[in-house]
Amino acid sequence: MSNKRWLMLAIAFLAPFAFLFTMQTAPPLFPSISKEFGLTHAAAAGVMLFVALPAVFLSIPGGFLTDKYGSKKMGLLGLALVFLGAMMTAIAPSFGFLQVGRAIVGIGGALLFAAAPPLIFQWFSGREIGLAMGIWALTMPLATTLSFNLMGRVELAYGSWRAGFWISTVVAAVILLLYAALIQEKRVAHAPVSPAALKKGSIWMLAFVWGSFNVAAIGLTSWGKTLFMDFKGIPPLQADFLAGMIMLMAFATPLSGYLAGRLGRRRLLIIVGMLGVMVTMALVPAVNGAPLVALLVVLGLFTALAPPSIFALPPDLIGHENVGLGFGVLNTGLNIGVVLGPLIVGQALDITHSEMVVFLIMAFFAGLAALFAFLLKAR
Repeated sequence: MSNKRWLMLAIAFLAPFAFLFTMQTAPPLFPSISKEFGLTHAAAAGVMLFVALPAVFLSIPGGFLTDKYGSKKMGLLGLALVFLGAMMTAIAPSFGFLQVGRAIVGIGGALLFAAAPPLIFQWFSGREIGLAMGIWALTMPLATTLSFNLMGRVELAYGSWRAGFWISTVVAAVILLLYAALIQEKRVAHAPVSPAALKKGSIWMLAFVWGSFNVAAIGLTSWGKTLFMDFKGIPPLQADFLAGMIMLMAFATPLSGYLAGRLGRRRLLIIVGMLGVMVTMALVPAVNGAPLVALLVVLGLFTALAPPSIFALPPDLIGHENVGLGFGVLNTGLNIGVVLGPLIVGQALDITHSEMVVFLIMAFFAGLAALFAFLLKAR
């Protein structure tokens, strides 16, 4: 295969990164956004709700459109929407206007997560798929790690949470230009899209696994800073770093993807990863200081086990000709998790004011993901 496949992998990586970086710009800025607009914890979670909700309804149509029209057209449209939404968020004069901007970002993300993966499956095959999807799975860890360790400092430097969203606007614009200049599809003619693929329960079960996992993961990344500051007395910048630790250690996804390709035991890796996340989440309230950092490192490593295997399964479950549709279903699960995670954790904080209750709720959803992964009929 041509080495051009690695360039296409890079482009397929950058496209959803633009969306995820813009999405994850918000959590480190929650305290300031809440203060400016007078929001409760649950209301502030709407900053994530509105970026995820459109994708719940539009990811599957985005998959149909990608399978029919190709990754180039849908990717360009998705990136243009992310750029527009990020800019609207940066200039928002009211919380309502901000939410419109976030919703436009979410629409763009729905298209990007359907458009990017089929490009990878066009250029990679066999055992290389595991490694390729492991690399592609770094989009979320990289976006989260950068935003959690950058946005707090940007806000301090410029005295406004809006500066962070201006950065995400510029990032989206640069990636849009790169995508337009470099994207190249290997397959010109696209096979007829089969709606019958949606009748296969296995792809929906996989989406449930992915969504339940993200209730726990996004719940932690969204409210980790608040939890660590309020219950453990950790300063803001260090709390930002710890809240993003789960994603920082997920940089091990290329290794787990390689192992999944070599071992051919994707379902097992998913189950082990989810059970590890469940146990470590439940233990977080009991530790502080160096043990807390060590536990979060272990949590991040368990987090890295599942995504490459999850991303490699759709062609096996519904066929290569429906890859865009399969990832549309997965993205629906992801965004249900993104909607519910911050909302459930924020509501639990408002009602219970209990660190233990919040972490046990997140652990429960990780355990639920492990259960459904066990029931999934796949390798």
